[in-house]
Formats: sequence, structure tokens, C-alpha cells
Amino acid sequence: MATIVSTILALVASISSKAAVANMSAQTGIKLAMVRPYLNDTRAAELVAAHYNEPLSQARAQVAQVEQTEIDAGF
Repeated sequence: MATIVSTILALVASISSKAAVANMSAQTGIKLAMVRPYLNDTRAAELVAAHYNEPLSQARAQVAQVEQTEIDAGF
């Protein structure tokens, strides 16, 4: 489940404003740190790569960047 959430956030990160991300963060009761042990980074990157039809290495970088953005935003 955590992998799906992280992947979805990676897919919508480019269309969400900073204000929208802050609002989403304030409303969430579960933080990334709580579910981090359950994430499957490889699967998340595979899903992003397949969605955008891009190399897996590029998708891995995107997932890592979005995860850091999530942490910085308070998720």
C-alpha cells in the first residue's frame, strides 16, 4: 500500500502546487517515516517508468526526489 501511495505522489508531484502539497500534508495522519520500512522502491520506480515510458534509472531518480519532497513537506 505504501508503495502505491508513494508512486501516486510521484506521478502527481509535477502538477501539485506547493500550497496544495502543504494542505495534503496537514490533513494526513500517516507520515512517510511510519511506512518507510514497507516501501518497495524498485516497484515504485518500475511503475513510474512504465507510466511515463522512460528508463528505469530516470524513474528511480524521480521516485527518490519525490520521496525527499514528501519528507520536506511533512509527509
